[in-house]
Amino acid sequence: MLTTLFLATTLILPPATSHGAATSAPVADDLDDQLRKLGREYKKAKTTEDRRVVLERVAQFGKDTEGPPPPAVAKFLAGSIDAEDLEMRRRSIELLLDGQDPEVVVEAVLDAWKIAEKEAKWTLKQLHAMNKERRRPKVGGLAQEDMARMTEAVALSSIVLRAFGSLPDERVEDALVDILRTKPKDMPVHVFGEASRAALELGTVKTLQAYAKCADELDRMLAGKGVPVRFERSGPVTLLDALQAPWCEVNERVFEETAAAAVAISETRGLTRPPDVGSKDRKAWRRWVEANEESLIGELGRLTEPVEADLADDED
Repeated sequence: MLTTLFLATTLILPPATSHGAATSAPVADDLDDQLRKLGREYKKAKTTEDRRVVLERVAQFGKDTEGPPPPAVAKFLAGSIDAEDLEMRRRSIELLLDGQDPEVVVEAVLDAWKIAEKEAKWTLKQLHAMNKERRRPKVGGLAQEDMARMTEAVALSSIVLRAFGSLPDERVEDALVDILRTKPKDMPVHVFGEASRAALELGTVKTLQAYAKCADELDRMLAGKGVPVRFERSGPVTLLDALQAPWCEVNERVFEETAAAAVAISETRGLTRPPDVGSKDRKAWRRWVEANEESLIGELGRLTEPVEADLADDED
């Protein structure tokens, strides 16, 4: 779907000045021609850097246009989410969340999550196969491009989930709730961390209820036998251990990080303090949400205003 949008909606800016800036935005009547021309330029680009430059020129045109940003600009940017190059996927999402048409942005980010889910399934299949082989004298390996793909799968899902936290839209809310419905024992640790922070950032009754249910379940599991181990780990740390680390089971450290995020958001928004990790009350987190429900966002509609968000990972 995104590829189709990209081919159908491509854009070019007027000749740049000597300083590299566009002289003016094309008038609306010329938009279709301008779209087709820059689309050809993008397709002919030989390097990631050349394609990135085209995307940034397009994004700037959208921001410079008087009135609402043209949906066609956002559709162009969304086309790169289908790219195999992680840098292009990442940059397109960052540019979309920098003042572009809200409806296209939400649809594009939701489509990006579908791609991230597909990559996650492929990655987990590879890791489980490799994990079984590690008992043999020689551990089966992956091609360099496959290892890169596994690493990129983590980065893609992370940036999409960060985008979710910046998009107060009912469809994004539903997607986050669905993610957090996954039992903690079945959820990759990096997905739990990013989805939890996004849910807390949105701050709706539904997203906090979904997080609270996960948190109560984690408290129960950690007080007992712990979260079942997904991958066998023994001996010195290996490349395989590094590759599978983001896909391991949820651990107490990441749970504590999300709980700290809950504390920070509570202080900012005037909510009561959430429970500590390790509470013996099996419904402590859900009771916290109930106690603050009147202060939380109730119903979300569809996003109608452009969003400007910084998706950088604070830990980078």
